[in-house]
Amino acid sequence: LGHLPFADDSFAAVFADPPWNAGYKAACAGFVREALRVAPVAYLMAPWIYGGKRAKLTRTWVRQFPGVNTAVLLTRYERAA
Repeated sequence: LGHLPFADDSFAAVFADPPWNAGYKAACAGFVREALRVAPVAYLMAPWIYGGKRAKLTRTWVRQFPGVNTAVLLTRYERAA
């Protein structure tokens, strides 16, 4: 993943709903890092939780939808100081 084409702190928050395939975890991690560069808060809708030293997990919501066999997590991250 390259850099998002926005300056640092261009937004108040960023939201992402990436493909829910384990093969996208590395790309998703890169996106969260970039999202926290352009905004102090990032929301991620995925079946996994991102872990990184630049991101502080501040909230998690869990949903289950009929016909979807994976729990849906909406996680909120703040840029770590």
